[in-house]
Amino acid sequence: KIVPLPRIPDGLLVPAVCTHISSNVPGEIISACVGAGLADGSCGLLMEYSHKGPADVAQEIVSRMIEEGFRVRGFQCKEIKFTTSEYKVERLGCAMAAAILWRG
Repeated sequence: KIVPLPRIPDGLLVPAVCTHISSNVPGEIISACVGAGLADGSCGLLMEYSHKGPADVAQEIVSRMIEEGFRVRGFQCKEIKFTTSEYKVERLGCAMAAAILWRG
């Protein structure tokens, strides 16, 4: 189940899946994406990808990674949710995406 992030106590170690990319090439588009694939029941799968290119391409790649991950495990993916960032570099920049694994 995906829920809004609650207030996390200061100093707490929290598992996360994240990806990032940086660039110093002016005008370059960079993007990062984390996808959460959900199946019926409690099964889920997280995949991440970052690249020099647009966010929609990163989402498509992550989507294919999730579908393949479910296929080789013998499960059917019911739903995919993404967190994605895209940035057009001006001088120096970074795109980052993360999924926090939290059970409050």
